[in-house]
Amino acid sequence: MRKLSLLFILILIGTGLNAQPLSGNYYIPQGGNPQGFITLAAAITSLNTNGLSGPTTFFIDNNLTEDGTNCAITRADMTATNFLTIKPAPGKSPTVTFSANATTKEFFTLDGADYVVLDGSNTPGGTTRDMSFIFDDAVNGRWAVQVKNHCTNVTIKNLKVIPVNLVGGTLNTAGIPCDGNISPGSGQIVNILIENCQVGTPVKSFETGVAMWGNTPETPTIGTIRNCDIYSGRRTISTFYNAKNVYENNNLYISEPRSNRIFYTHLYITGSVTGDTTIIRNNKFMKIYANNTSNAFASAVTVYGNTGVINFYNNFIAPEFENLGAATANRYYGIVFGSATWNGVMNIAYNTIRLAPSSTTGRQAILGTEVNSNATLNLMNNIFSNEQNTEVSYIYHWPNTPGATSMLNSDNNNYTLGGANAKMGIYGANTYNTLSDWITGSSQDLNSMVKAVTFVSASDLHLAGSSVGDFDLKAIPIEQITTDIDGDMRSPVFPYKGADEASVPLPVELVSFSASVIGAGVELTWSTASELNNSGFDVQRSTDGVNFTSLGFVRGNGTTTSTSNYTFVDEMLRHAYFPVVYYRLKQIDYTGEFTYSGVIEIDINGVVDFALNQNYPNPFNPSTTIAFSLPLDATVSLKVYDISGSEVSSIVNGQLKAGKHQVIFDASNLSSGNYFYKITAVSADGKSFSETKKMALLK
Repeated sequence: MRKLSLLFILILIGTGLNAQPLSGNYYIPQGGNPQGFITLAAAITSLNTNGLSGPTTFFIDNNLTEDGTNCAITRADMTATNFLTIKPAPGKSPTVTFSANATTKEFFTLDGADYVVLDGSNTPGGTTRDMSFIFDDAVNGRWAVQVKNHCTNVTIKNLKVIPVNLVGGTLNTAGIPCDGNISPGSGQIVNILIENCQVGTPVKSFETGVAMWGNTPETPTIGTIRNCDIYSGRRTISTFYNAKNVYENNNLYISEPRSNRIFYTHLYITGSVTGDTTIIRNNKFMKIYANNTSNAFASAVTVYGNTGVINFYNNFIAPEFENLGAATANRYYGIVFGSATWNGVMNIAYNTIRLAPSSTTGRQAILGTEVNSNATLNLMNNIFSNEQNTEVSYIYHWPNTPGATSMLNSDNNNYTLGGANAKMGIYGANTYNTLSDWITGSSQDLNSMVKAVTFVSASDLHLAGSSVGDFDLKAIPIEQITTDIDGDMRSPVFPYKGADEASVPLPVELVSFSASVIGAGVELTWSTASELNNSGFDVQRSTDGVNFTSLGFVRGNGTTTSTSNYTFVDEMLRHAYFPVVYYRLKQIDYTGEFTYSGVIEIDINGVVDFALNQNYPNPFNPSTTIAFSLPLDATVSLKVYDISGSEVSSIVNGQLKAGKHQVIFDASNLSSGNYFYKITAVSADGKSFSETKKMALLK
């Protein structure tokens, strides 16, 4: 009898039917461990029945096969001190295979449960993905790791969420659906973290990878998705009423597209509530397959009805669109706006977007609209490259009517167009072929430029080749954004455009460099607009323009955002005669890295008349040399104007000595087009001179 009683007690403990609240560590299956359960379903049943009296961990100690009918955690009284963790036993890499609940179509569920951690790492505080949840039910299976109704402080991390067989056809499926307030009054999901998970595989995916569905404006889902690899068949991350959401450091793929969906997108944003800010940063939006027989659209980011603010920065978008179906005129976008009800704000900064040539005959645009809306778009410091060369290929497709509630504000970006047929954009009712036309017609992008950018590869948009150290890619510092897509610090003075802060810091910004004959010597003057780690300048001279020798060193100003002016006099010419001499500057950083300025040439022979020479080279990119002669000391103004007559640069403004002068004009911050440079000189005895010449900047 004693043996039977003991056996009965062991069975009660092993099956979780004892009435004591759970606390401590439980192994599943129990094996030879002090506490445990035969199955995960048995552990969950005990939890739902008896609750917790302290921190509790379910250690998965071997592979399991579970029935989703009994794998729903519904206990509503767990707290920050009485919380549940489910994770692999130390050193184990288990697989848990689920069938679905025939009624709810769910495999594993948190329903109204707070303070649950689902951790796939087999070490304390680890980041390895050691546990796999496998979902195998072609008859009932739709929702894999379902979080629904009122759930707070839930973490799902380091977990592989892998579909094997799911319900097919037109029904949606999801890997981690966070589905608040499914029925009225059932509550919202707050503070959910999905971190370092793999959802789906390149060959088998859920239609929706991860969902943040609040379902009503009053119950928005609040949470973060970070460091995940997510594969989907239509929408990789989907939202429907959300607040305070952050999506960061994720790799997103559409690799197994469902057939004939209305659209395909990596990130579907809708229902961002008034006064809220959504942050989307440091993500990589990769391959997008579509699979439709009738024309549809596909995009990396799709924005529908929102009233909040979206901050979108430090992202790579390289989708390489491809359609597996018969449609030939799909519309492809980097970012698209698809709802007339969107009236929020989207700030788009420091992103790199490359749209590769695709087979579609339909529209392809970096940023576009499917439906006009009243919203504000602010864009700066981006690198946008659309390599499609068709008549319906654009950087911007924005046919909205500009107004107080419908604005596109864009400046200081770098663009690449696919060829002669590609267009800069549509703004309102007008189409503009070139950046110059776009600037004139839209008054946008006054400081943007068109220049080819070199990337590591078609899908790796880190800067490479000549783009590393290219001063044309200098961005305007944004105080709130101090790192790049990899977490590397951005320069506070000379950050790069795009998501990647390249490994080579951008050099000192030299804005002028001139030489003047003064008696038997030559005076060199130069200015910088700003400096970063500038040790100083090695001044060099040559008599043949090839072989240079050092004359002296002028100390720099380290790091500064203010204009700095420098002067150096070459008095050695007093002891030798050279009809023509050449000068350059070797700018040296504190690290020992250096760059050379352009070379200026000065004719030592006397000057008889005022003269303004044609700039050289012409056309130029980004700098050119302008030479002029003064027979007398004079007050000189040398300015540059655009074709509308507006002044864009003042190169010289002050007193100069008689002689031949050269200045280097740097147009890095100007767009391609024709410009005019004008000199005005007035000597002390009242003699004056003025002349204007034309030059062409070709980027």
